Amino acid sequence: MKLKSEEPEYEEVKEAGELPSFVYLRERPPELDARSYMIDKVHVLVSYRLEGDLPIIYEVVLHSSDVNLAREFSAVSSLLSLLFRAKVPYGIILTSLRETNDEFYNRLADVLQSFLSEFGVMEPPEEKPVKQETILTFTLAEETKEREIDESSLSVCPVCGKRTLVVDNGCYTCVNPDCGWSKCDV
Repeated sequence: MKLKSEEPEYEEVKEAGELPSFVYLRERPPELDARSYMIDKVHVLVSYRLEGDLPIIYEVVLHSSDVNLAREFSAVSSLLSLLFRAKVPYGIILTSLRETNDEFYNRLADVLQSFLSEFGVMEPPEEKPVKQETILTFTLAEETKEREIDESSLSVCPVCGKRTLVVDNGCYTCVNPDCGWSKCDV
């Protein structure tokens, strides 16, 4: 005698690109805050929004000037962003990254855990993985909420022409929310 499974039965996807009914994705808001980190020569951007005192991560973007890593980082960025937007518990995502037994992905898990520990969501990792290089808090709208950048260290952006360019470890980022140009030469 076979017992009926207690797990819900999921509908099959009927058309290509259609999400099954059991997937609940957070819709990306038009305004997000972001924190920028460096792991060796890889730029990691964590875009989030605070709900109460808790950060809700919407996007994790990995960027390197090494073109051989572009496809891998694009795929990993998309998958991580999807996992966070699908409300997968943070601990599961970090454990999965650490189970890859790859030094970079272990350090990426540490960076994400450090980010979450700043808001009291998790304990900090055992070792401080990397120094947070740049803090950019901005919105995609016209108004800039907060800048923790020394104004005297800003350069002129080659795109918008304003003195809003931050240069950090070979990465150039315009903090003007109307521009947002960036480039890494590392």
